[in-house]
Amino acid sequence: MSGGAAREIGVWWPGHSPIHRAPLSVKTVAMVAVSVAAVLARDPLPALLLLLAVVVVAAISAVPARRVFAPVRASWVLLLLIGLYQLAVDGTGFVPPGAAGTARAVTVVAVLVAAMTAAQLLTATTPALALLDGVVAAVRPLRRVGADPDRFALTALLVLRSITWIAGAFDEARDAAVARGLPRSLRARTLPVVLRTVDHAQRTGLALAARGLGDPEPPDPSPARH
Repeated sequence: MSGGAAREIGVWWPGHSPIHRAPLSVKTVAMVAVSVAAVLARDPLPALLLLLAVVVVAAISAVPARRVFAPVRASWVLLLLIGLYQLAVDGTGFVPPGAAGTARAVTVVAVLVAAMTAAQLLTATTPALALLDGVVAAVRPLRRVGADPDRFALTALLVLRSITWIAGAFDEARDAAVARGLPRSLRARTLPVVLRTVDHAQRTGLALAARGLGDPEPPDPSPARH
């Protein structure tokens, strides 16, 4: 995964395009529709038309292509492997590449790119606070069964920020390993990230606890005195 691209995933890009101004509910429904269509697509033509539609919407949004396709840039190796796998495998095992394998590979990769880009467009054209308000509104009906909408939204925000933070930590560890003459050392490139991630998680937990957002206190098991 490319750390520079990963740090752009889920980051808002300010703008005044029709996509930016569209209600969150409309954008969310559109993203879900793209995801459902991606699952249902079985042939290259519908998959490519779906991808084309997403690209057109991205162009209307005026969000830079580098930002729009950040998830694709970050996962291009995985997408390549998936495409090669689809080329070589059918229902009976490994087969020589052929027209059927090519069509399958194009379909799978196209729908994955479309779904990833649609999700990125949602977050790139919607401020984080608006996204969190949407999450709270969506989860609010579950309050009847004990769900806490605010805590759920906070968790979503922490996940988004942690992704970009960890991506940055990988970048810094890689640069430090290169500076030390250890560009190929897996230990030099991963151990600092693990240690920093644990420290970041602990500090985040302490900050949440200091604001009264940690785990609720367990009930006192001692019997009440009369």
